Amino acid sequence: TGVQTCALPICERARKGDHNGEQLEASLNDALKRIPRSRVDYARILDADTLQPLSCLDRPAIAAVAVFIGTTRLIDNIPLP
Repeated sequence: TGVQTCALPICERARKGDHNGEQLEASLNDALKRIPRSRVDYARILDADTLQPLSCLDRPAIAAVAVFIGTTRLIDNIPLP
């Protein structure tokens, strides 16, 4: 989906050692906003176990995303390396 396509660069950055959760989250939000007719509900970088926000990817993490495309709400949780 477009949501997963937007998350690919974030996953790649994390894989290459970018562990700044706040910057990754901001980049993900920016990418999602560029999807035509989209409205981001949330895009957060979270601890994979506790679902608490992460400022540093020093443990397993996910990108939790909810975005409206038109009237359809898409939800995805993308594991980050």
